[in-house]
Amino acid sequence: MAYGAEIVSTGSKVSDKTSAGPDVHERIRIEADEVRALNTGDYSDIESRPALAALLAAAMDRIEGSIPAFIDYEGRRYWLRVRVLADVGVHASPGEALPMIRALSYGKWAGHRPGH
Repeated sequence: MAYGAEIVSTGSKVSDKTSAGPDVHERIRIEADEVRALNTGDYSDIESRPALAALLAAAMDRIEGSIPAFIDYEGRRYWLRVRVLADVGVHASPGEALPMIRALSYGKWAGHRPGH
């Protein structure tokens, strides 16, 4: 990856809303700059960057929330359980050619909840 390091995320929830200092968007920008300054191919633990962790957790929640619990196929219903492994690129604006941050993330099980 020519534009910096990648972050590995477990999709765990991280909240840092009580921290003093820059607003959340400024903290995201600062943390993304730190990651991009790492050597190409290096990995960074997401828990050391709480603003990015919260942004990536929100992205994974949105992705996982879009997974249907079932599909109807050829006249029969089938229930889905999905665990997403995602290569997520987050752009701060639609005109950016490269993402502000890129993360490999694996999420929680989504879709059908067995026994319900």
